[in-house]
Amino acid sequence: MSVRQCRELGQALQSWRARRVLMICLDEIPVDAEPGSYRSPHDPYWRNLMSRWVDEQQWFEALSDTTWQARPGTQQRTLGDATLCLLHAAFGLGGSQMPERLFGFDLDDDQRTLSGYGWMN
Repeated sequence: MSVRQCRELGQALQSWRARRVLMICLDEIPVDAEPGSYRSPHDPYWRNLMSRWVDEQQWFEALSDTTWQARPGTQQRTLGDATLCLLHAAFGLGGSQMPERLFGFDLDDDQRTLSGYGWMN
């Protein structure tokens, strides 16, 4: 999927969010993944990336008086990174705004953790 398609998917789900349906999207790290290739949601990299997305969205709307439709260039690129696909969809679902909550849960009996971002309604 392209960046635009991921965001459009999230935007298509906004009506469910408006109806107060809780949506949880999970990104799974492959068992054979190198630990250094996956970043924690606490890593400033993700916040800086989303901050750039917010700025990009606001500039585009201010200059074109439209939303992401018909935007050339970067939004058409295909995303191979599942985490970025998920974040773009969540970003679209969250109204193209920065997340309002950061959450996390400790390791369970299988040494798994759960952490991520939340967009409130």
